[in-house]
Amino acid sequence: MKGIHLFVILMICCEGLILPASSESDEGSLLFGVQNLTIEVPPTQTGVLGSKEHMNGYLGWLQECSFRISHYSNKVLRVFGMTELDWDQDIPPSGETITKAPITAPTPEIKPTFGIPNSSELTTIRTIRGSTNGGKQSVNVFIPASYWELWYTADPELMGGQDLGSYKGAESALFPSICMIVTDVKNPDLVETIEPPGGLDKSLWQRSSDPRPWSQKFYRGYREYNFDISSKHVIEYVLEIRVRKSDFTSSQS
Repeated sequence: MKGIHLFVILMICCEGLILPASSESDEGSLLFGVQNLTIEVPPTQTGVLGSKEHMNGYLGWLQECSFRISHYSNKVLRVFGMTELDWDQDIPPSGETITKAPITAPTPEIKPTFGIPNSSELTTIRTIRGSTNGGKQSVNVFIPASYWELWYTADPELMGGQDLGSYKGAESALFPSICMIVTDVKNPDLVETIEPPGGLDKSLWQRSSDPRPWSQKFYRGYREYNFDISSKHVIEYVLEIRVRKSDFTSSQS
């Protein structure tokens, strides 16, 4: 096919170049040879039409045509003081180049966690829900057992330098957070501050694993505690105060 392309190119060049150049006497012999360049059609090939043997015969003929055309083309270029062409180089494909997008692994979806799985050993005596839009909240809860656990989860906004959409157009980084201060109502000196280990980074959870929910154990019960909860850039959070089912059953009897 390359030989056919070269043949067509040469025929077009000869139409435009032979007549102006024929007036030069010292170049007449060369142009006469180009003008009278003949390419004989090969005789009928042996073998079945379309077979490998039949096509190999035409392949040799096309290669010979390609060599003769490129030879005379370079001679014509030299006559006009132009640089000869390297006919062995690959012809760049025409049309637009299609670039394939790199294949990337799908990012795992982090779904909102508004609830906490049930426990076979613990029972929930109080559930506290809230969000950043709801502001801070303070709740008092009496613990009817000596041992209890605080389970909690939160659905944060994505971290990073997102634009908060202020009227000045200034950007402010989002750093979701939640903090729970647990205080003994009768003894305010007994304070426990609870925050999620590693913070609330949803983008990090997408690359590793989702650590929610979290839990905290307490060994001082039969008293009233105040839960002072504050959050930033949190869509919703859930707190569950749990005690052993056996302790809760005995306290109700």
